[in-house]
Amino acid sequence: MTQLSCGPSSQISSNPSPASPQRSWTKTHVPHCQEGWRERERENQRGKMNTDITASTKPEYPVVDRNPPFTKVVGNFNTLDYLRFVTITGVSVTVGYLSGIKPGIRGPSMVTGGLIGVMGGFMYAYQNSAGRLMGFFPNDDEVARLNKK
Repeated sequence: MTQLSCGPSSQISSNPSPASPQRSWTKTHVPHCQEGWRERERENQRGKMNTDITASTKPEYPVVDRNPPFTKVVGNFNTLDYLRFVTITGVSVTVGYLSGIKPGIRGPSMVTGGLIGVMGGFMYAYQNSAGRLMGFFPNDDEVARLNKK
């Protein structure tokens, strides 16, 4: 019976049945799932692991911060971001309420729609704010604020 698993504590054990010929595992025989793990381990040990956000296209506008942290992105929300956030949430609450009328579950349906709207609205505002900081969306205000400092 052969047992294969993935992860840092993985071990390969071979226990063939008496009818099958004896198998021997060498260091070069590594399951496919362990190859990627070992490469990541090597990168970590070298201290050269790339944690930057990479994009397939180059930014069209000036870059304020190539890899902005969460707090900077949320602090960069502008009025339009908050307006979009509130609008998506409000529409989702309304849709949730209206979809719960027929089965008689307006309350739970409205709350569920609201939670979905809050998450979706926040993610949309976050995406726009981060896009401006990274130079993918027009960012005149952010560049002016950066030059003022």
